[in-house]
Amino acid sequence: MIRAMIFDLDGTLVQTERLKAVSYARASVELCPGELSEAEVTQAFKEVVGLSRQEVATALMQRFGLEEAARARMAEFGLNTPWQAFVQVRLGIYEAMLADPEVLRSNQWPYNVALLQEARRSGCRTGLATMSTCIQARAGDSAAGRCLRFRCQPR
Repeated sequence: MIRAMIFDLDGTLVQTERLKAVSYARASVELCPGELSEAEVTQAFKEVVGLSRQEVATALMQRFGLEEAARARMAEFGLNTPWQAFVQVRLGIYEAMLADPEVLRSNQWPYNVALLQEARRSGCRTGLATMSTCIQARAGDSAAGRCLRFRCQPR
């Protein structure tokens, strides 16, 4: 008999790769308004998905010529490299997306969330493993119908 199940938030309960793609696309458009479309950056993200932040940011900056626009934002964030400034622009957008319960609800994996909810209904203990922050995890829990009932533990 299964007595406990552990779920991952990112990519299991919520389609975070899709949200990351959109956040990179919006950050790119913010850096170079009128020159790019979200759709073309989102498409390009598919080629770098799974790479590190630095690798993704660098690849997208090179492909779309974003380095000078990102360089112009370095002082705003107190950074020394364009790729880091690009990532900071992207993270601001991504965090705003994750703070919106409707965005999370519309980007959840419904079958996995249903399995989680059924596990809770049947009395199975559930846990959440994630590299996300506690705030992001609580937002994911909200999108999943508040069925995790978890406590955040410091890293």
